[in-house]
Amino acid sequence: MRPAGLTSNFSALFHYASGAIASVTSSLNYESPQMAVILGTEGRIELSQDFFHPARAVLNRADGNQETVHIPHPGRGMWYQAEEVMTCLRQGKLESDILPLDETLAIMQALDAIRADWGLKYPGEA
Repeated sequence: MRPAGLTSNFSALFHYASGAIASVTSSLNYESPQMAVILGTEGRIELSQDFFHPARAVLNRADGNQETVHIPHPGRGMWYQAEEVMTCLRQGKLESDILPLDETLAIMQALDAIRADWGLKYPGEA
């Protein structure tokens, strides 16, 4: 039994000005592969086995050729983000060139729009 107010299943479809589309799903009720697939006109890139910090990416080209790229990374979790924060602090920057503040705000606005569609409000919100 899930606690009241917990969203256990989620799905969203994003449309971008460039014409790109992103589909995102997650569930707390079912175990599913933690993977991401990026589709393009010339093939697809698959990040599987815990795509939050994948050990490899597989490029499947439309012509049938396949290439595997191994991605070395120390640790787990948000290591890259912590490293970027330290780099910015050392350089006296107030924001990252990799993920600027306006992009962070756009992400939060998208998440707020999803919550509004659900009617989900956090404690303390009007």
